[in-house]
Amino acid sequence: MDDNNNIEPVIEPERPKPKLKCVLKFASPMSVSMIENFGDIYIRGALCALGIGLSQVFMGGVLIIIVIYGRHFKDDHARFCSFGYHFFVVEAILSLSYINGWATPLRTRHRRLAHVVLQVCGFVCAAYGIVQVTIREGVSKTVHGLSGAILAVLTVLSFVVGPFILKNVHRAHTLHIVFGIPTLLMSGICVCYGLLKPEFTDWAGLDLVRILIGFVMFYCILIAVTTIMKCLKRI
Repeated sequence: MDDNNNIEPVIEPERPKPKLKCVLKFASPMSVSMIENFGDIYIRGALCALGIGLSQVFMGGVLIIIVIYGRHFKDDHARFCSFGYHFFVVEAILSLSYINGWATPLRTRHRRLAHVVLQVCGFVCAAYGIVQVTIREGVSKTVHGLSGAILAVLTVLSFVVGPFILKNVHRAHTLHIVFGIPTLLMSGICVCYGLLKPEFTDWAGLDLVRILIGFVMFYCILIAVTTIMKCLKRI
């Protein structure tokens, strides 16, 4: 009895934690794929965030110059149309992206609400700018004027289809994108031809105009491509 009472308990040594390679060895193929793809997803997200950040900076630079020009020459058309399309409309598209800084903490329904509000503000500003230039100069037959007319038609089509998305009408979301992306690209073309008008190039200088056109092309193409890629992933 005394010998049994004196037996000391055996303490097992701590087992070392398995390394990641061991975990991957016994993990399912799906788990391994998720772990391996995590780095690629993070890199893509970081690059998209960088692109959106640069787009915001470039957009701000373009708008500041146009606002200064519009204030100097009392050109409401330039100011309101630029803000309508290259601030409100662009931000409306970016509001749906969780990578976009200010939209990140918002819930999906709140991002959609922000999208609607920004689109309405953009439509109102653009309509006011178009009415102002039509009253002052009439219908323009320049490339800037013709691209503006096409842009106005695309804007109306995109704006009309928008409310049907809220009612979950079949294919309304697809139609909104089909009209919305060309609207964005056409707004970029229109503003670029506006920047090339003699009165603006004489005031700003050709070098600055080229820089501004580069900025506009960068963020318009980037936003259009990323939006199209996002839509294709859902198919």
